[in-house]
Amino acid sequence: MLRDYQIEVKKKIYESFRSGCQSIMAQLPTGGGKTIIFSSIIKDGFDNDKKCLILAHREELVFQAADKLLKKYGVTSGIIMGGHHTRSWEKVQIASVQTLVKRPILKKFDIVIIDEAHHFSKGSTYQKIKDKILESNPACKFLGVTATPCRTNGQGFEGIFQYMVNGPSMEELINNKFLCKPKYFVAPIDLSGIKITAGDYNLKQLSTEFQKRVNPKDLVNNWFKLANNLKTIGFACDIEHSKNIVEEFQRNGVKAAHIDGTTERSIRKNIISQFEKGEIRVVYNVGIFDEGFDVESIEAVQLARPTKSLIKYMQMVGRALRPTAGKDFAVVLDHSGLIAEHDKVEIDRIWTLSGVEKKYSNKITMFRDKSTNEYYKPRELPFTANMSNIELVELTTRPKKEIENKVIEEEFLALQRFATIKNFNKFWVWHTMARKVRAKSNDKFKEKLLPIALYFCEFHGYKTGFATRLVEEYIIKKSTGK
Repeated sequence: MLRDYQIEVKKKIYESFRSGCQSIMAQLPTGGGKTIIFSSIIKDGFDNDKKCLILAHREELVFQAADKLLKKYGVTSGIIMGGHHTRSWEKVQIASVQTLVKRPILKKFDIVIIDEAHHFSKGSTYQKIKDKILESNPACKFLGVTATPCRTNGQGFEGIFQYMVNGPSMEELINNKFLCKPKYFVAPIDLSGIKITAGDYNLKQLSTEFQKRVNPKDLVNNWFKLANNLKTIGFACDIEHSKNIVEEFQRNGVKAAHIDGTTERSIRKNIISQFEKGEIRVVYNVGIFDEGFDVESIEAVQLARPTKSLIKYMQMVGRALRPTAGKDFAVVLDHSGLIAEHDKVEIDRIWTLSGVEKKYSNKITMFRDKSTNEYYKPRELPFTANMSNIELVELTTRPKKEIENKVIEEEFLALQRFATIKNFNKFWVWHTMARKVRAKSNDKFKEKLLPIALYFCEFHGYKTGFATRLVEEYIIKKSTGK
């Protein structure tokens, strides 16, 4: 059975298709049940004799989708992937993107689900597959699902998807016990001097420099102090780095293993099975567990892989947030400066097709050293700070004038969230608030409009002078009756 919020997300998807949208993106936090929702949609298509396709970019995601469809809905599927016999007669096919792009499209698909759709870009393998599908059926509908609909540079998916359906926020899911609350532990790190390549840290240099600055012994020691014997997955910079960390765990008597994309399929499957059973306590990986690894009993993540990508950060931490019996919270051991870089995963973010906006707040995340009771801004934490002594707190930091405008801020953000869900033009919020002020203030409302216009400009990145123009244009329109 779908949860209430999953039913609502599915309903919005169908409403969007019926309204004429052919290509929709659905956003739901990691652990919120994206696979369950799209499996339910596939089941509906199956029952109505529709030909359905699920696209995934990794083997684990292919088999996860097949498993969910069979166990939850009794729907069998064909798998299009190297090394597998294709059951071409099945109405539902699940394909590896890397395999399908090299093969002809043999069915006239009616519904296509794109798992982890943030990998989709113009000119990509996904686009080539979509173009081939549309050649055989121009009316085919596409649904992309993801927890993080943005790229490393913050850009979104305008021009690829026509509409976005948003599920509840991560904070809402945590408050309603559908996800576990993260408990953060932070070790400061100096990442200065590491080159940025294509928007993220240069991987080759990062691996070398990170291992100089963070010894595997520190990772293991902090694990014993803060996550002792918890079922943990770790993220490393590269394969050599991951293996070095695993060897250090093993030297200290911890049952640990390494997995990467080159690990033989049977070995990988065996390691994951032992991890699920608790026979292995720590699994380090490179490029395997960032997405689609659904083991509810994961209790901790250890982050030994700095990244400029909000997507990667949220996906990594999200692996541990699924609730299970006896797990009150998920331990996050941040050795990579990720919380300082991106803030907590559960802060409110407004996801749109044009990218992501962090919700404005009168509070900012700070670090407090419990041993000294000193407070530090995210990038000012001294490198001598002890991981076990650092806690995250929120402090009011905005000037008095901004605090006085809190009513404007709260109303603006409430309207902005509604506008995002409805895909309204961004100026709808400004005009709605301006109408309310005018209705209450008659003809003496110019001075009350300006703070709203200034906040609108701050939120959307316009220059301050544009606020005066907005106010003047609004007054002229209303005075002329336009």
